[in-house]
Amino acid sequence: METNKSLTTTKNNNKTALVVADNLRNSILQIKELSDTEKQIVIASVEKPLVNCVLSDLAPTLEKIYMMLGIGKSKYPSKEERDFLIAEIKIMFPSRTIQDVLVALRLVLSGEINFDINLYDRIISPAFVAGLFNAYNNYRMATKMKYERILEEQQEEANKPTPDQIKQRNYSSKKRACIQLFEEHKKTPITDISKVDNPELNRYKFLSVLCLFSYTEEEKIEFAKKAEIILKEENDKIAEKKKGKEKEIIAGTVIKDLFFTNDKEKLEAYTNNLQILHYFNDLILDGKELSDEIARAEGGKVEPANA
Repeated sequence: METNKSLTTTKNNNKTALVVADNLRNSILQIKELSDTEKQIVIASVEKPLVNCVLSDLAPTLEKIYMMLGIGKSKYPSKEERDFLIAEIKIMFPSRTIQDVLVALRLVLSGEINFDINLYDRIISPAFVAGLFNAYNNYRMATKMKYERILEEQQEEANKPTPDQIKQRNYSSKKRACIQLFEEHKKTPITDISKVDNPELNRYKFLSVLCLFSYTEEEKIEFAKKAEIILKEENDKIAEKKKGKEKEIIAGTVIKDLFFTNDKEKLEAYTNNLQILHYFNDLILDGKELSDEIARAEGGKVEPANA
C-alpha cells in the first residue's frame, strides 16, 4: 500500500511540475520585448538541468545534433561512446539543459554566434560541447539578464498602487494628521494658527468634506476678521525685524512662505485654520473625540476616498 501511495504521489508531483513548466513557457512566449530567438534561449535555460536528466532524455537529443550537423547514422558513436559522452557532459555542465545545446547549435548554424564546428571535424565530444557552450555563453547571459530586467519591471508595475489605493492612502494620511493635531491641541492648546494646517496636509478640506463642522456666513466673516488681525500683526513684526536689519526670522515665517505666495492666500488659510481650532475647542468642551466623530461621519453617506 505504501508503495502505491508513493507512486501516486510521484505521479502527481510530476504532473504539477509539468503544469508549472508549461505555464512558465507560455508566460515567456507572451513577453513582447523579447525576440523569438531570445524567447528560445530563456525557455531553454529554465528546462530540466542536465544533472537531473537520464540517458533516455539525452540520447534522442544527440541524434538531433548528429542530424543538424549532417552526420550520417553510419558515423554515430557506439553505445559505449555515447554513454561516456553523456556522462561527461552531465559532469561538465550540470546546470545547463538539453535545449541549451540545441539552441546554441541553431545559433551557430544560422551564423548568429561564432563557432567553427569544422575545428572538431563535426565530431560530438566533450571538447565540442565545451567549445559550443563557451561561444554561446555571452549570448545566453545577456538574454537572461534582459529577461530578468523585464520581470523586475513587470513586478514593479504590478506593485504600483491603483488610483483607488492612492486615494485611500491619502485619505488615511489626512485622517491621521487631523487626529494627531487634535490630540496635541488637547494636551497643549495651539496658539500659532500657522501650525494648524497647510496646503499639503489640507486638514480643512478633509474635515469639511466629512461635514464635521459648518458655520454661517456671519461666523465666517468673524473668522476672517480675526485672521486679518493676526496676519497684520505678523507682517508688522516681520517689517520691524527687517527695518532693524536683524537676522532673526520669526518662527514659522519660512515655512509659511513655502506654501503661500501672497497675503490673500495666507488670509484664506488662516481663516480656515481658525475654524478648525474653534471646532476642536467645541469637541473638547463637549468631551468628544475627533476620532469618534470621523468614524460617525464615515458610517454615513460620505465616501472616504473622495476626501
